[in-house]
Amino acid sequence: MKQKAPLIILLVFFAYWYFLTPLGYYQQPQTRTPGYYTVQNFDPADDAGYYAYLRSGVIDGDFDFYNERIFYHRDRIATTGYTVNFWYIGAPILWLPFFLLGHALALLYSALGYPVALDGYSFPYLAATSLGSSMFVLLGMFLCFECLKKFFPKNTGLASTLVLLTATCLPYYAFIRNRMSHSGDFALAFLFLLLCLNLRERPERSNSYFLLLGAVLGMLVDLRYISIVYGLLPICLLAEMKFSKNAAAVPNQLGTKVALAFVGLAVAVLPQLVYWKTIHGVFSSFNPFTVVVRDVPSYFASIKNLFFGPVRGLFFGEPIWLFGLAGMLLFFKRDRWLGGAGLAIFAGFCVAPIVVGDSASFGERYMIPAFPFLALGLGSLCQTLSEKKLGALLAVVAAILSAWLYNIMLSYGFVVNFFGDPHPLLTALKSPAILWREYSFLWPTTQADYLFHGKFSLENYLDWFFLITLPCLQIIFCLLCLYAAFKTVKFLKADPQSPAIKIIARSSLGFCLALSLFIVVKHPPLDDAVKKRRLQSTAAYYLLQDYPNLDRTNRLVNQSLSLTGNSWPDYEILGDSRFITSRFREARVFYQKVLKINPDSAVKLQLERVRYFLNEKTYQEPPIDLDPSAATPEDFLEYGVYYLDAVKNPFTAMEYFVLSLKMDPTQANAPGMRRLVAQLTNLKKTLKNRTNVRIRPDFFRLLNTSIFSM
Repeated sequence: MKQKAPLIILLVFFAYWYFLTPLGYYQQPQTRTPGYYTVQNFDPADDAGYYAYLRSGVIDGDFDFYNERIFYHRDRIATTGYTVNFWYIGAPILWLPFFLLGHALALLYSALGYPVALDGYSFPYLAATSLGSSMFVLLGMFLCFECLKKFFPKNTGLASTLVLLTATCLPYYAFIRNRMSHSGDFALAFLFLLLCLNLRERPERSNSYFLLLGAVLGMLVDLRYISIVYGLLPICLLAEMKFSKNAAAVPNQLGTKVALAFVGLAVAVLPQLVYWKTIHGVFSSFNPFTVVVRDVPSYFASIKNLFFGPVRGLFFGEPIWLFGLAGMLLFFKRDRWLGGAGLAIFAGFCVAPIVVGDSASFGERYMIPAFPFLALGLGSLCQTLSEKKLGALLAVVAAILSAWLYNIMLSYGFVVNFFGDPHPLLTALKSPAILWREYSFLWPTTQADYLFHGKFSLENYLDWFFLITLPCLQIIFCLLCLYAAFKTVKFLKADPQSPAIKIIARSSLGFCLALSLFIVVKHPPLDDAVKKRRLQSTAAYYLLQDYPNLDRTNRLVNQSLSLTGNSWPDYEILGDSRFITSRFREARVFYQKVLKINPDSAVKLQLERVRYFLNEKTYQEPPIDLDPSAATPEDFLEYGVYYLDAVKNPFTAMEYFVLSLKMDPTQANAPGMRRLVAQLTNLKKTLKNRTNVRIRPDFFRLLNTSIFSM
């Protein structure tokens, strides 16, 4: 890690961070930000799924995500009563030190009197985790260079490392949408490769080394299931020692050391397995939002799209893969054991984009864990062409491909609609003129854009943090990352009996055991009453989301009915679901079941409305010369139902319901009228405070249902 190469890597990395990371305009509307994501804004599904572990674990002291307001799937309830989280625990483990840094910054700002919340959602937490994710990419680049040095000259290794950053989708997940797990995939994949290469050079490694090898593989699995294919790498290298005459001798006590590697793997994976079993009730959990089961012809089409697809095909979206795969074949000729393992692992990682439905992502992100072998392929091709005096041509090609990736990163979601355009990559070819005209080559949310337009100013503490403090922190952590990479390489070379390896391996596994114990202790089985309440609330939520489809609502309610306890809220939800979908006779059956259990329920008013919709009772418009003193509570009730369901004027209906309640607050329909009046009162407050509220066309039908009361 000596000489100039690591500094060049650091400088190129920082330049990309500076021109791609959204720093300014953090208070502007979301549409001002190309690509949707900013330092303070991330996807409420994937990104929030990872982030929920951190926020809930540190701030709330548990992994009960039912109260995670940013997590889009917080209302999806498992049979255990806990909210499911299909996203992996590995990335949050890696981000934990940075989240704690964000917590310390939030405490500091709060102590200085600034209005910074200590809830895990305020800007210090989000900025710190953003910084941490980018640091793992930088660490991966340093480790990549160290791996390539074992096979190629330093200049070749440096060039291949830089191209790996600039000509792939990696910068997007390092600097723009960086709360995905891909930065961890990138860093740990190169760390695992380096561990295996060192083992290949000196098989007489310590027991702690094998323990660490297994632990790193386990962490890769914690980041993504499919990364278990990396287990092929040490298997192939040990087979080489056994069967190749030119390889190093098989290490002593191999059985014991392999067993220790399996122990490291098992302990590292344990937190994920314990989480799934404790929270989900099963030992594995495939994400239903991404895993797609296709027929055989669809798989062939998916394979074609992986390489030649018009949206993110590798050979069109990231053409460097075409050169990398050619180089991998060249590398296989010079090193059949490692090259063969690399091609097999590459094929294994191809499974993910083939079987996973992923129509809303930038680039083939599932191939990022295979980047170590892409790097070896690029190094081999670069070295071969350099020997043929074609290095300059390769440099020009690399520059063009890097410019292409930079262009489509800036175009994504800003010029090109990757979600609706059937050929977004072709459209992106027209982007440079648009981007230049709108100055978007200087990312419109960065400090650079401020300087370019001469608008740089520091008006408040947020300006100071994002435009001064955060860049300074990035510089400091870049230098710390360089130092950490240097020490890591040194420790790994120093083994077989390096105490640092022993400390790192045992502390890592100790943390995994402690985390597993935390999950078990902090998440006892929930009472049936709690489960029912969550299932009922979730059923009402999905009724609004899935309307008019009732399948998910019915499933959740039936799940709640299977538990012991009073079930009248379940019947009320089932009645409401039929009522708002105009299945009034079915609704009446369920409402009558409610009244048998809870005679004072608000559904009595719903039965009145059912009679109107079934033409079993006619409600008339109140007379023009109505004398309020001569009307009865029943008259005002009928006038209210008339305005609610016939005229669809709920606010006038509310006035009559209020009059009816004033005359007889103990009447049978009083609970229903009170709930309806409360719902309309809240709606009035919302309309008064917000001008952009959109009311559903069937909103009048939802009034007085339990949906808004769950």
